[in-house]
Amino acid sequence: MTDTQKQAAITTAIDTIKKLLETAPDYGECGIILTLHNGEVRHVSEQCIRTVKWGHKC
Repeated sequence: MTDTQKQAAITTAIDTIKKLLETAPDYGECGIILTLHNGEVRHVSEQCIRTVKWGHKC
């Protein structure tokens, strides 16, 4: 990856993390997957799982 491609991937990850933090549930898990092709971010997948009670997911 070139420095420009690395910076674009970093920026995409940071923006996605900020978005998830703003919308994330109080208790749960959040994850991000960046799909790279030829060093460029081609797809961003995000997911949040809300935990209603410790150890129980819905």
